[in-house]
Amino acid sequence: MTTIISAAITTWVLWVQRHARMVLATLVIASVAAAVAGTQLFSLNSDVGKLIKPSDDTRWYAQNEAHKAAFPQFENTAVIVITGPGSAVSRASEDLLARLRASDWYHTIAAPGSESFFEEHGLYYLSLDEVSALASDVQGLIDLVGQLPSTDLAGYLSLLTQLIQAQQFGIDTADAVALLSDKLNQALLNTSGPVAWFPDADNTADEQLRDQLIIVQGRQEFGADAPAEAVIKATREFMAATGQQYPEATLRLTGELAMADEEIRTALSGIQFAGLMSVVLLALILSIGVRSWSIVLVVFTLLACGVSMTTLFASLAVGSFNTLSLVFLVMFFGLGVDFALHYALRIEESLARADEQTDPLRAATDDIGSALLLCTLTSGLAFLAFFPTEYRGLAELGVISAGGMVIAFFLTVTLIPAWFSVVGMPSPWRAGDRKKQHFGLDQLQPNTVLIGTVFVAGIAAWFAKDARFDYSVLAIRDKNSEAITTLLELQEKALATDYSIAVLVPPESLDELVPQLLALPSVERLTRPLDILPKDQTAKAEALSDITGLDALPNEVAPFEATTTAEALEALLALSEQPISDEAITLLAELDGMALERLQGRLLPPLFESLQTMKPRLEAQPFDVEALPESVKSRLIAPDGRYRLEAIAGEPLNDLAAMDRFVGEVEAIAPNIAGRTVVERGVGQSVVRSFNMAVTLALTGIVVILLLYFREPLTPVLVLIPLGLATLFTFAIIELTGLTLNMANILVIPLIFGLGVDTGIHVVHRYHSAQSVTDVLQSSTPRAVTLSGLTTIGTFFSLSFSPHKGAASIGLILSIAISLLMVVTFVVLPALLARFEPLRRKRENAKPP
Repeated sequence: MTTIISAAITTWVLWVQRHARMVLATLVIASVAAAVAGTQLFSLNSDVGKLIKPSDDTRWYAQNEAHKAAFPQFENTAVIVITGPGSAVSRASEDLLARLRASDWYHTIAAPGSESFFEEHGLYYLSLDEVSALASDVQGLIDLVGQLPSTDLAGYLSLLTQLIQAQQFGIDTADAVALLSDKLNQALLNTSGPVAWFPDADNTADEQLRDQLIIVQGRQEFGADAPAEAVIKATREFMAATGQQYPEATLRLTGELAMADEEIRTALSGIQFAGLMSVVLLALILSIGVRSWSIVLVVFTLLACGVSMTTLFASLAVGSFNTLSLVFLVMFFGLGVDFALHYALRIEESLARADEQTDPLRAATDDIGSALLLCTLTSGLAFLAFFPTEYRGLAELGVISAGGMVIAFFLTVTLIPAWFSVVGMPSPWRAGDRKKQHFGLDQLQPNTVLIGTVFVAGIAAWFAKDARFDYSVLAIRDKNSEAITTLLELQEKALATDYSIAVLVPPESLDELVPQLLALPSVERLTRPLDILPKDQTAKAEALSDITGLDALPNEVAPFEATTTAEALEALLALSEQPISDEAITLLAELDGMALERLQGRLLPPLFESLQTMKPRLEAQPFDVEALPESVKSRLIAPDGRYRLEAIAGEPLNDLAAMDRFVGEVEAIAPNIAGRTVVERGVGQSVVRSFNMAVTLALTGIVVILLLYFREPLTPVLVLIPLGLATLFTFAIIELTGLTLNMANILVIPLIFGLGVDTGIHVVHRYHSAQSVTDVLQSSTPRAVTLSGLTTIGTFFSLSFSPHKGAASIGLILSIAISLLMVVTFVVLPALLARFEPLRRKRENAKPP
C-alpha cells in the first residue's frame, strides 16, 4: 500500500513538473479568488454560549433555555453603572435615561429603583423609626409654614423673629427656631444650589456614594463581524455626553453585550497582531535556518495561498468563525511550514547526493511523499476528534484545521514542485552541514536516557495529577478590561453575582421550598420576589396618615418685596440673642435687594416644592407584588406565574468540587434551576466529556492509521510515546507555574497530537530508511523538524501576547508543549529507536519471504 501511495504522489508531482507554469498561474488565480470570496463570506460569532451545544434533552440545558424564554430581559444585556454622590447619580441617571429613550438603538431599558412607582412609595422603604421621625418633621414643618405671615422671605424672617421672641416669654420654640435658622444658614453659606428640606426622604440630596444600574438590550447587527459594536459605540457616546455634563459621576459599562463586544475586538486584534508577529518570526527563523531565499519565498507563497484557501473553506464548511476557531489563522503557519520545510529540505538534500541529482523531485517525493500523506491523515484525524462532541467551538476549529491539513498537503506537492521547476532548484545542501547539526545527540547512551526519562516522567506525573480546570467563562476573558473589573466590583458590593442559581417556583410551593433552600450548607442567602416589598407597611401607613394640614398650605412663593423684606431683616438683626451664625449675620447685614431676592429663591421655592413632592408620597398606600410596575414584576415572576428565586453561594465557586456541591444540593430539592453557575457546571462537564471523547478518538484513529501504514505494532508505539511524554510534562508545568486549563486551552492536547504526531512520523520514517541514529541526525529531517518546531513555537508564542485571554493561554501552553515535544523528539525518541528498532528489524528479517 505504501508503494502504491508513494507512486501516486510521485506521478502527480511529475505531472506538475511538466505543466509548472500553468499550475503556478492556476494556483495564483485560485488563491486570489479564494481570498476575495473568503473576505466577503467572513463572519464572526462572539456568543461564548454557542461554543457548547448539548442535546436538547440535557436537563440543565433544557431548564436554562426555558428560563431564558421566561425572562428574555436577562439575555444579551449591557449594564451601565453610574457611581458617585447620590445627587450627582440621580441627575446623571435622569439625563442618560432621557438620551437612551430618545434613541432607536434599544428595545429594552430598565433602571431598577428609578421607576416613578418607587419614588411615590419611597417612604415605605425607610425603617419604621425613620418614617415616624419623618412624619413628625413633616408635620412640624407644615405647622410652621401655616404660621408664615406671607409666603416670601419677609414672612420667613418675620416668623423666625417671632419664634425667637416667644422664647423670652417661656414658650418652647427651640426646635422651630433651630430648623428655620439652620436652613437660613445653609442658604446664606452654600450658594451652589437650593436648600434641601427633606434629606432623609429625597435621594437627590443624599451625598453618600451610591450606584445606579441601567440595563439595556440593544439592536445588534448580526451581519457585521462584531454585531454589538454599533450599539456599544452608541451607548458609550451617550455615556460620554452625560459624563461630561455631570463630571462628579463615574459611568462604566459591563454586561454580557459589552463583554462579548470586548471579546470579539480583542480576538480580532490579537489574531492580527499574532499574524504580523508570526510573519516576522518566520522570516527571521527561515532566513537563518534555511539560508535559501528560493525555499523561504516558496514557503511564504505557500502560506499566503494556504491561508486564503483555508479561510474560504472555513466559511463554507462552518459558516461563521468563533473566538476559538480564529486560532486556525495562526495555526496554519505551523501546519504549512511543517510540510513545506520537510519537502523542500528533502529536495535540497537530494541535490547534494550524487545518485539523486538527476531527478531530485522524484527522489524526494518517493522518499517523503507517503510520510507527508500519513501526517495529513493522522493530524487531520486528531483535529477532527472534537467533531462528534458537544464542544462545537472546538469541533469547528477541528474541521477548519483538518481542511487546512489537506490544503497544506496539496499545496506542498503542487506549489513547491511547480515553483522549483520554474525558478530553478535551490542550492545543494553542503555535506559539512550534515555533520555539525546533531550537537553530539548521537553520543547519548539510550539506556541512560530511557532510565532518566522514566524518573522525570514519574515526577511530572505527581504534579500533573493536580492540574486544575477552570470552568468559568470569565477565565478566557481579560480581567483587566472595564467590563470585567466593573462586574467584579458589582459582585463585591452584592449588586450582581455569578455565584447564584435561579430557581423557578410556583407561589403555592414557596412556604415549603424556601426553608429547605436556606437550610442547605452551600446556600448563604436567598433572594425572593417578596424581598422587594418593604416591611411594616401597615404601621408606616398609619404613621403617615397622621400628618394633616398639607392640603391647606399655599402652593407657591409670593413675589419678592424689597421694602417689607428689608424691614423684616432689620427686625431680626436687632434681636439681642441670635441663633444664626456670626458669619451668616455679617452676610445678611451686607445683602442688597438683588441679593435678598436670590436668597429667597434658594430658600423658599425648594420648601414649597418639597412639600408638594411629598404629597403623593404621603398618600401612597401599602402594596403587594401584583401592584409593582410590569417592568419590575416581569423580572421577578415568569409569565406562567412562577416566582424567580435566586440562591447565593456561601463560597467562591472557583473549583469543580465547590460548584458541584452547590449545584448538586440545590438541584436535589429545586424543580427548575438555571443561571450562570448551572450553565458553567454543565458546560464544564460537557467539556470534560468532549475532551475524553476527543482524546480517545484521536488516539484510536492515529493508532489504526499507523498500524495500517507500518503494518506492525512497535513503530506506532514509538511514534506515540513522545506525544504522551510531551503531554505529561506540559500538564506538570501547568501545575507548577500556577496556570489553569480553561474552555479555550483545553484543546492543546488534541493539538499536541495533531502537530506532534507529524514529527514522530518523519523521524521514524527516516530512521527506517537509514542505518543508524547518526544517519538520521545527519539528514535533512532534524533540520526540518527543528525549523518547523521553531516556527510553530514562534507563531503560537506570538499568539500568547493576544489581549484575548483564551487565545493567549492557547498560545502560551502550546509554545510550552511544542518546545517539550522537540526535546523529547531529539533526546528520547532516538534512544527508543536505538533500543527497540533492532528488535523490529530482527522480527521483520525473520519473516519468510
